[in-house]
Amino acid sequence: QQHIPRTMRLLSPAVLSAVTSLSHFLLQIKSASSAFVHTSGTKILDENDEPLFFSGINLGNWLVWEGYLMMGDFNYRTHTQFFNEISAALGGDDKAKEFEYQWRMNYVDEKAIADLKELGFNSVRVPFNFKLFYRDNTIVDDGF
Repeated sequence: QQHIPRTMRLLSPAVLSAVTSLSHFLLQIKSASSAFVHTSGTKILDENDEPLFFSGINLGNWLVWEGYLMMGDFNYRTHTQFFNEISAALGGDDKAKEFEYQWRMNYVDEKAIADLKELGFNSVRVPFNFKLFYRDNTIVDDGF
């Protein structure tokens, strides 16, 4: 006869069934979660529980213009300052907004990402400003 622990014998069949189902469910979650990158202590592990190392690069100046990256001109420190100068040069905010949109669509493309991968990078940092997603107390989709 199979040995059933005393505590288990005291449980009703319904509770025992629920506990068994919950245990099975938790084991499925554990096994599914191991198919993703996860942590163990201070280590980041891949889906095979092997240490994962990041080799990253920064894609600054793409979604947020940074003065020190804009043609070495240190007079324009912020995105807004640079935008205002573009607006003045192109003759208005509408044209500056179109320039900004085209910049974001073309500064980094799929080929650039593929080239970075070929160079050995496996992660990128993309600085952005919250205003790409939230403006005037409203969620916006400019960042997408």
